[in-house]
Amino acid sequence: MVGKYILPLILGLLFLTIGIFTLPDYGINWDSPLRMMRGQAYLNFLLTGQKTFKTSAKIPPVLIKPNEFVSQNLANAIEVEGKTLFTSQERPLTVVSYKEAVAKGGKFSFYQSNYWNAGYFIKEDGAGHLTFPDLGSTLFNKIFWGTLGWFGDLESYQVSFVFIASIGVFITSLFAYELTGSYFVSFCAGIFLALFPVFFGDSHFNVKDPLVTTFSVGLVWSFWHFLLSRKIKWVILFFIFLGLGMGTKWNMLELIIIIPAWLFLIRKTDKFKSWFKIKRLFTISILGSLAVLLFLIITWPYSWDNPIGKLFAVFSFYKNFAIQGSAIQPSGFITVLGFNTYPIILFLTQTPDILLLLSFIALVKIRKNNPWKIKQFLLFWIGISVLKFTLPHAQFYAGYRQFMEITPAIAILGALGLQTIVSLIPFKLNQQFKNLTFAGLILIIMIAPIIHLHPNENVYFNSLVGGIKGADNRNLIDWTITDGNIYKQAAEWMNSHSEKNSNIAFISGSLFALSPLYLRDDISISPDHFSRFDREGEYILVLSDKGNINSFGFRYPKKFLNPVHTISVDGVPLLRIFKNDVADFKGKPNEIETKDFSWKIRPSIGAFPYIELFFDKEMPITRIKLNNIDKNCNATNWRIGNEAVAFYKFDNDKLVPESIYTQIDRNKLGEKSMEYLFEGEEAQAIRILPLDKSSCFINGVVSSISALSSSQ
Repeated sequence: MVGKYILPLILGLLFLTIGIFTLPDYGINWDSPLRMMRGQAYLNFLLTGQKTFKTSAKIPPVLIKPNEFVSQNLANAIEVEGKTLFTSQERPLTVVSYKEAVAKGGKFSFYQSNYWNAGYFIKEDGAGHLTFPDLGSTLFNKIFWGTLGWFGDLESYQVSFVFIASIGVFITSLFAYELTGSYFVSFCAGIFLALFPVFFGDSHFNVKDPLVTTFSVGLVWSFWHFLLSRKIKWVILFFIFLGLGMGTKWNMLELIIIIPAWLFLIRKTDKFKSWFKIKRLFTISILGSLAVLLFLIITWPYSWDNPIGKLFAVFSFYKNFAIQGSAIQPSGFITVLGFNTYPIILFLTQTPDILLLLSFIALVKIRKNNPWKIKQFLLFWIGISVLKFTLPHAQFYAGYRQFMEITPAIAILGALGLQTIVSLIPFKLNQQFKNLTFAGLILIIMIAPIIHLHPNENVYFNSLVGGIKGADNRNLIDWTITDGNIYKQAAEWMNSHSEKNSNIAFISGSLFALSPLYLRDDISISPDHFSRFDREGEYILVLSDKGNINSFGFRYPKKFLNPVHTISVDGVPLLRIFKNDVADFKGKPNEIETKDFSWKIRPSIGAFPYIELFFDKEMPITRIKLNNIDKNCNATNWRIGNEAVAFYKFDNDKLVPESIYTQIDRNKLGEKSMEYLFEGEEAQAIRILPLDKSSCFINGVVSSISALSSSQ
């Protein structure tokens, strides 16, 4: 019996070793800063009962405090919604401040901040993903960085992800052996999962999905053992995996739907009939569910004052997030009936083609005398997990990771398919020789894209679509696909090529993944560094995107600046670094301010009258300046905006809308003045619609318009 564990253990340990060895090559997910800060706060509270940290350090590692927006252009990190806009009066050097605090108060994680302590999270945390990954990674940080010093501050958090993912490789390989009794199938299943490109890459930095993958296969494996042996230890392990999974991401509950479908298929077997005892199963389900609920409550101090109500709020969070009116993905994949083909296409193009082929062979070769219906169950697991995203109004975003938990099922199916092929080879060859030959061949096939794409395995696309270049040509990727990992590579370029005391303009919440720990101490990050047309030489990091984000901060560098560096994979740019200076500016702009326009106030479209501005000719508009504004008119939610600005051109004497801005870059120019900025938007008329009473246009007067002297 011990022998069956050796090969899966070797594969799991190899995955862990390689994962740890390659950790320095990867960045972090843009959710990670908040998750690390929450983990530090809650773990400190659970261990000590203290809502604040002993250290007096208040260095916010994402440069903002609670209730602040990181940028007026786009704050992607929805977990950090706030009310006011970040502003700084000096050039922040966050890491320098952190090192000074450590020198005074002793060693503590960069992501331990009293701005974001347990007192804050217990009061303000809110419904969302729960805390297990935060607590687990923080515990690893405290042991392997704080105590032992084996890894760096950031890497010690990420070791926990690689460790849990390695358990997934171990269980998948072991489960495959127990289903077939074949070391060959065990090896192939473990290799297929370990070298599944998206799983391999994400296991280094993804806070949730590789963990859910491990907990999912662990839950299925332990349930199968319980069905097989009826021993209570497997029930306990089943609910442990369920609790850990729900403490990470609630799509674990899909398996609670898929498993009964499997049981229905095997309902006539003797094993099922001897296992299916309603009273016993009911008792086990109640006790196990209570244990899971208790675990979720204990590890989420925010819920302690109203545990049932707040857990129901989490359920509502998932329901509301899953069912939306639109999908966050490239356009063009929604059918007439509202079904979404994009998830299916991603499944077919980001699953290695060899695995698609082998899985198909495994399903074609289903034995009629298979009492466990394992292949059918694996098909249910894959199909339901993917197809749910195709339903009308189901929200799908950020690609393959949304159903990464299916990868163990694909790995086992692929291994069964390969076993079928080997068994059908007519040549009279030694079986061990055939197994070793095919195992080596599969290892080479699977490891090749890992080596080629490293450390960007999560942008893998198979040969069916022509790799990432073919996917890009077919509009299959969007700006979220790197999930922030690529910023580490941008930081390395900045460290090697940027001049001393360089500045980085913080444009988007996605830049949370650009940890200051990656950068030289003299490099400063701040949204206040964005100098726009003044071109003061700051660097701007922009992820590639297939959409046209209607924000000045995103459109300005792409329209007016030549990139100084581009990070590409197979010729597809994933991130561009711009330097906002005269040398890298396209053309020679000459911004002209004019008061030569007509101004009319029109009757209300919505709650307020709207304003129209007319010019004698089309002008590339860069600024609209207001005077006499209410001094508090900009104290609003900068993220959603409080006015819409539409640009029009004339066509046969009729106004034709060109573009509409609702999220606008703006500067306060003193107590009574404000300017709104645009990237040379061509217009002969502008219509401004105040959306609420906090709009600066309610009482303000347009004093001047600025435009480029010639179209760029």
